[in-house]
Amino acid sequence: MRKTGIPRLRPFPASAVQVSFVGRAASFVAKSQRSCKEGLWSPMFEIFVEEKFDAAHCLRGYPGDCERLHGHTYRVRAFIRIRELGEIGMAVDFRNIRARLRSVLDYLDHTYINELPEFTEVNPSAENLARFIYEKMAEEYSGLLHRVTVWETDSSAATYWEE
Repeated sequence: MRKTGIPRLRPFPASAVQVSFVGRAASFVAKSQRSCKEGLWSPMFEIFVEEKFDAAHCLRGYPGDCERLHGHTYRVRAFIRIRELGEIGMAVDFRNIRARLRSVLDYLDHTYINELPEFTEVNPSAENLARFIYEKMAEEYSGLLHRVTVWETDSSAATYWEE
């Protein structure tokens, strides 16, 4: 008997998935295939690509240091959601998503973002950058693009999506 705390999958009926932890009294039971067929939930795949770009900005009207010109190495993730995989078992080719994201980020890379036409009146905050990148990505991935997250630092990020 293993006592490692690693979940052991057991055979399950079509209506439930059961996971138990060896050596523990806890177990988890969740509705599975039956619930899916009844429309209570729907299977979904989510994939993402991540890229970086460097740019400078300042936040107009901000009461602090960020009102002054400064820069970031931004990290951006674009998430795609899809229900069905293609013939070869893939949702969307990562290379294609990455190429589109890279083309959007190339527009922003090594710029003073405040001087770009899209940001002359809109503050180039992480939130507004996430929305801008989302809208540009959606031009090619409408209906599949789920959300875009932009990090200014390793511990500060903003996410934009549309419902």
